[in-house]
Amino acid sequence: MGRCFLRTEVVLLCMLAVGFATDGAVLAKDKAPKIKGPIVEVMLTEYAIQMPSSFKHGWVTLRISNKGDALHGLRAQDSKKTWELAPPIAPGKTVLVPIQLRKGTFMVYCSTAEHATVGMQAVAYVQ
Repeated sequence: MGRCFLRTEVVLLCMLAVGFATDGAVLAKDKAPKIKGPIVEVMLTEYAIQMPSSFKHGWVTLRISNKGDALHGLRAQDSKKTWELAPPIAPGKTVLVPIQLRKGTFMVYCSTAEHATVGMQAVAYVQ
């Protein structure tokens, strides 16, 4: 499985064919994923993704929080592949996603209904 990164206002679309690897996407009730690298806050609301716009390559752990009133999931893609970063997250819930970022430009977006088409997307730059 691969991983990508998010930005503050647009969808995380991996424009280059640079992969990303994950270590168990969501925080399970009885087993938390290992935190790798710095923790990066990602906030999902109606209809926005708030996160940094640029990152250093290597391991990070995304702390994805749904601060909205609707379910929100998170996907990333490049020109060749789509990755599920987080399945739909209930309002008020948070998941941890360890991810290894590779250099490139990435697009991230909400996977719920038509949320991406109304602006719930972000672009991230990994150096």
